[in-house]
Amino acid sequence: MRPVAIIGIGQTKIDEQWEKSIRQIAVEAIHAALKDAGRDGAESLYVGNMMSGIINSQNNLGPLVAHWAGLKIPAVKVDAACGSGGVGTSWPAGSPDSSSPAPSRPGPSRGELWIG
Repeated sequence: MRPVAIIGIGQTKIDEQWEKSIRQIAVEAIHAALKDAGRDGAESLYVGNMMSGIINSQNNLGPLVAHWAGLKIPAVKVDAACGSGGVGTSWPAGSPDSSSPAPSRPGPSRGELWIG
């Protein structure tokens, strides 16, 4: 595994937000995290969500969220049932085994974003 650090966080209000779309909530969290980190972008985006396919008929949520946020980076949706929001937090570090979905990149990166 490569060393990682959480350098910024962004959180939306924890409440029922029926007046907001998933797009608005995701972009709000991304922009808050980037601002907190003092960054203007990232190298990749991981979106944890198990219900977008069922509720919104949208299984391509990762790339759409990246587009909505104005980020031209690789993005994926991670579905791990009730653990979708947290399972990918270890992905940017990679894994000591060969099944890691995170790419192996030497040296520093601009960072990865995780929302969920």
